[in-house]
Amino acid sequence: MEEIVNRWTSDLETNVREFNKFAAEVAVWDRALIENGNNVSQHCFMVALFNYSLTMLLNRSRHYTAMYWLLRSSRTTSTIHCSILNSNSKILPPLWTHMKRFLKKF
Repeated sequence: MEEIVNRWTSDLETNVREFNKFAAEVAVWDRALIENGNNVSQHCFMVALFNYSLTMLLNRSRHYTAMYWLLRSSRTTSTIHCSILNSNSKILPPLWTHMKRFLKKF
């Protein structure tokens, strides 16, 4: 009977050592996964911010291109120019204002 108990104790100690070894490896993998997940989240945020910036620049470029062609083709340039400048100050605030509003959401 004593031999069975000693053998069981020895097997238990061996299995506990193996378990602790595997648990330590899994803990290292967990830390790496969490760190990589944080990096991915940070990169996704930066990509979203970059896409937003590009969209704003594209929209602004389209608006200015339209203003240019309107002014170029107009015979009454001064009247149209004043109306565009007035609407521009209300419709298109500077890009950094958009960026600040976007960043406040996070």
